[in-house]
Amino acid sequence: MLQRIDNVRLLVEAGADIDAREGGSMITPLHRAVYVDSYDIAHYLLEQGADSTLENKMGHLPADTIKTFKNRGVGREMHGWHLKVVERLGLDPDEVTLP
Repeated sequence: MLQRIDNVRLLVEAGADIDAREGGSMITPLHRAVYVDSYDIAHYLLEQGADSTLENKMGHLPADTIKTFKNRGVGREMHGWHLKVVERLGLDPDEVTLP
């Protein structure tokens, strides 16, 4: 069975736009990945050149999503690619990790 990251890889390899916007919300795959705690996908998208400076309809960056939802689980203790994504988005890991 394919994992979500495998599905994303297949789509990107087939030419999917990694910065495509979702309907009226204007969120990108990177916004969605951090919102649903899929840091493996977020890391992959960033490595493939996803634009972390694109804002959604509300003017939020993917990094803002992490900050907004840090108490929902996004901010759990981070290791490996979790930390790389947070740092690549210009965040201080101490701002998003829970005590």
